[in-house]
Amino acid sequence: MSTSIPWAEVISGKITSITRWSDTHIFSHGGGGFVSKDGGHVAAPQVESTSIQRTELFLTTDNGLEIKLDLSGYNVSFREGSKIIAIRGCKPKPDFFPLM
Repeated sequence: MSTSIPWAEVISGKITSITRWSDTHIFSHGGGGFVSKDGGHVAAPQVESTSIQRTELFLTTDNGLEIKLDLSGYNVSFREGSKIIAIRGCKPKPDFFPLM
């Protein structure tokens, strides 16, 4: 089933593949200091990290069209072979499928 309305598109189909991973970004700031014959000061840098869960699905519609779904930031469970319905609410791009 594929239905279009002015602000959204509804697509349903069968999940043919699932890939999951996480992107982790590590960064540091601060640190440094000085040392002299009279003493000194040394500050350790601050280290921080952020992680984003990623899921990429390939969905095959009832008419055989293959669509890639990128679910960045969502930790949702799916099984290959499951039938799902997805709704996107902005202008479609060939390689990006924002979900609502």
